[in-house]
Amino acid sequence: MLIVLVVFYILGSVLKGTLDSFERQNAEKAKEQELEAEAASEENADSIEGEEKKSEQ
Repeated sequence: MLIVLVVFYILGSVLKGTLDSFERQNAEKAKEQELEAEAASEENADSIEGEEKKSEQ
């Protein structure tokens, strides 16, 4: 019985580690996408300001 408990504990630990690594990867991807979205919105804001300055002249 003790052996079965130890085996399941090891399997559970391995599974938890695998799922945690997937979660970390997803969090990193989400952070990268957020940074890309911020950069794109800043570029759009800069281009809008440039167009406004051109139209004023």
